[in-house]
Amino acid sequence: MDSQVSSRKPFGLATNVTPEKHGELILRYLGGEGPFPRNKVAAGHELIDKWKVVASYVSFDHAGRANKDGKRKVLSRMRILPPNTICTETYLVYGAYDSQIEALNLQRYLSCKLPRYLISQLSSGQHLTKGTFALCPIPDVSFEWSDDELARKYSLDEDEIKAVDDSIIAIPFGGSEDE
Repeated sequence: MDSQVSSRKPFGLATNVTPEKHGELILRYLGGEGPFPRNKVAAGHELIDKWKVVASYVSFDHAGRANKDGKRKVLSRMRILPPNTICTETYLVYGAYDSQIEALNLQRYLSCKLPRYLISQLSSGQHLTKGTFALCPIPDVSFEWSDDELARKYSLDEDEIKAVDDSIIAIPFGGSEDE
């Protein structure tokens, strides 16, 4: 997925950028959402009119460490931003699509254990980058993925499924409740 995950500052906006009094777009930032002018967007113009799956560039796990049970969540809570909504560099864009269902299916896929396990293999610090997604295949977003479907697709044996289950926490569809 590293080829589709955004680089830092997907819209060219630093973390400290906040909404303005007026604007055609909605800016998602650490403090919530508000209006933002389209002409101040410095990058990612091709993403503006799409449905976007985003999450904080800070991993859920403190500095990439597992919990007391030896398991990780990896990704912070994912959100879907509708067309005409952008974000600051606080967030990475995991994928951008023409339809909401495609964005939901990417979110569902990334809520599964196998993709988060693959991401965790390249994540050793607290920040995620597009490079940490290099082992994670780009999914078919016309399909509603589950852990069982992914295990079948990639012909995982019992030992491989156990390795994933032993190291990744199950999370509800959509991600963790925490940032």
